[in-house]
Amino acid sequence: MAQRGTLALTDLSKLEKAIDDYFQSRVSTRMVFVGVENGERQYEREEFMKPPTISGLALALGIDRRTLVRYANGEGTRGDELSQALSRARLRAAEWWEEALAVREVSNGARFWLEVSGELDVEEESETGEGFEMKVIEPAVGDSNQLAIPKWEVEE
Repeated sequence: MAQRGTLALTDLSKLEKAIDDYFQSRVSTRMVFVGVENGERQYEREEFMKPPTISGLALALGIDRRTLVRYANGEGTRGDELSQALSRARLRAAEWWEEALAVREVSNGARFWLEVSGELDVEEESETGEGFEMKVIEPAVGDSNQLAIPKWEVEE
């Protein structure tokens, strides 16, 4: 981590290289089962990307997570080029998580990450209940004027 009082992220080319190195470090391989042939299980090597995070990116850059977010938002004393590079890096991470929304097993986690990181706009829920409307539908009635679905009754 950078020492307090020193300027972090002053060189654009070093910053972009560190960002690219971080995302490249997230790429890994794994063995995936593809079937059985001649009684033997067959596997293939598959390349995949581990989830990128803002905290991981900040660690790779040697800065605090809050500092990264502030710089990416254009706050602080860094130039526009550095802020734009950090903003693009955040978008690269958000892209991974947005694509994960389409995968059923991880979609809730992806939505949570996008909400927490501020990349997903969530409509504020009203605490007053305004806009809430309840529709009451009467139960169906059978030919004999009784409910089509019998009520549960205690047996004696």
